Order: sequence, then C-alpha cells, then structure tokens
Amino acid sequence: MDESCLHELVKIDCMREEMCATSSGTPGANIENTMTGASRVVNTSQKGASNQSDQISFNILAWNIHGLSDKLGYPDIQSKLRKYNIILLSETWLREESHENDYKLDGYIGKSIPRCNLDAHTKASGGLIMYVKRDVNKYVKFIKSICDHFMVIKIESIPTPIFIVFSYILPYDTTYKCPSCDNNFYEQLYDLYITYSSYGIVYVCGDLNSRTSSLSDCPESYDTSILADLGMDDCLDTTYDSDCMLPVRNSYDTTCNKQGKLLLDFCKSTGMRIVNGRYKNSGNFTYYRLLKKGTSQVAKSAIDYLLVPSSNFQDIVQFVVNDKLPESDHCSISFT
Repeated sequence: MDESCLHELVKIDCMREEMCATSSGTPGANIENTMTGASRVVNTSQKGASNQSDQISFNILAWNIHGLSDKLGYPDIQSKLRKYNIILLSETWLREESHENDYKLDGYIGKSIPRCNLDAHTKASGGLIMYVKRDVNKYVKFIKSICDHFMVIKIESIPTPIFIVFSYILPYDTTYKCPSCDNNFYEQLYDLYITYSSYGIVYVCGDLNSRTSSLSDCPESYDTSILADLGMDDCLDTTYDSDCMLPVRNSYDTTCNKQGKLLLDFCKSTGMRIVNGRYKNSGNFTYYRLLKKGTSQVAKSAIDYLLVPSSNFQDIVQFVVNDKLPESDHCSISFT
C-alpha cells in the first residue's frame, strides 16, 4: 500500500476511534451524537416547527435487470419495485436516443445513464437508471459521473449527507473498452470515493463482477514505521482493532477472481467494508448463469454488493439478497 492510500485510511480510522470513544464499546452499540447511514432518517421539519418532525426512512433496491425492455409493465416486477423509495437498475440496455417514456415508472422520477457511443448496429448493453419516489424526490439529488458505469446519488441527511455510488463494473475478460476510464474501474471508483467522502458518507452498491470468497476486506496490520514517518503513529495500533466489532463475513461463493482482489484492496485502502455475508443469509449467491441450454447446470457466484464505511456499518438496519426472478440472471439486493 502506498503512503497516499495509507494516509486516507489513517484519517478514516482516526475518525472512527473518536466516535467509538463515545460508545459503550459493545458490538452494535449506538454511537452518541452520530446519525449516519442509509437507515438514517431525513428531518423534514422547518425551523421553529414542533420537535415532533416528519421523518423519512430510505428503502433502497439495487438490481442488474438484464435489459429493461418492457419489464416495468410486468405486474410481479412492479409490485416488488414499489416497496422501495429508491430503485437502482443496471444493464438497462437503453440507448442515448431512448425517450423517457421508454423507462417511465408511475409515481417515480427516473434518471437514466445509457451506455455512450453505441451505433445503431451494435447490440445495446450497459446502462444505469435511478428511480426516486415523488414524495421523497426533493431529498435526493442525481449526480452524473464522467464514466457511464457509475451513478452518484446524494441523499440529504442529518447531520451529514449520504452519497451512494451505484456501479456496474464489467467482467475483467470483456472485450468492450470504456472510453472514459479504459476499464480501470477501481481507479475510477477510488477517485469517486475520495471526491465525495470529503462531503459526506459514501456507500457503494451494484454489480461489481468481483468474486471475493470470504477473504478479509480489513487490513491485518500496519508498518508502524510508516505511520511514524507521517507523524501519526499514535492513531493506530499494529492491529486494525477498530474492525473487531464487525461480524465475520461468510460467503457462499468460495472463489476469488482478479477483480475480487481489486475490490478487497479498495476496501482496505478506503475503510469501506463488504456488507454481504455479515447479516444472516446475506452471503448468498447473487448471479446464476445457465452453462448449457437444455441442462440444469448452473454457474453461481456472488458479485452484487453493498459496501459501507466500517464506522457506519451499524447504521444498516437490514440487508437482503432477494430471491432470483426469471426476468434476470441476477438477484437484487436491498437495504434500509
């Protein structure tokens, strides 16, 4: 790990140390005077209003829908989607010339990022879309990144806003080259993290095409001589004991691929942690691919994730890998 990455990690860990000092020190304990994470509520009261303010809790779904097409018209899909006030869909396969009526969902505001530079003869692929329920739309802001594989959503929350980086990272063996980042997706993701962590809490979710098995996403130890050179040797012990309160991560997927290693490195250098596998039954497979038509042979993997800062892990009230639907080869994930 280079010194710049270590410096960012040290800053995050120092903040976590300060916050943990106000808690009871037990796993899952509430941290006094902090309200961070997707489970936080947005205070909608005006100045001078009653203390009994209206509050909003955000229920968020992320799903690789494997082609939007006319699936929004399916009653079973509509009934499932409408449980959430923020819906994030990847692989929409929408084109730049697509009209908003092509992805309209009644009661929601939709924002689409199609894959750029697809000519009329190229099969549609990629694409991201966000839906926000109209009654909470004023608390949510859409931020388009320079790369069409990432969408940033800002949720106005008290006292610190939340930035959700919704991501679709291509498989490492793809033949498609992103013109914006040249397929250096984790470098782009790291840049987005650095940008928005200066203004609030950053979450990452989506199809990352990264298999991590149950390998650790936490640094095991640090070279304290480097910390001494930076004048920060008092910030950390040799062990990363602030992560000890996190539940052990258990994944059904026992494989780690090339991009999985990049994901683990990203987590270790930013203080982000994988939520999958740390809640009951949340280590399930998220992707099912039929190996051969006419057979029951299926390849399974866990590649759809939610990442949150270690210090904000306790703010995730619920995380679920939902049952697979026939309309996609991916399971959706949802969190509150």
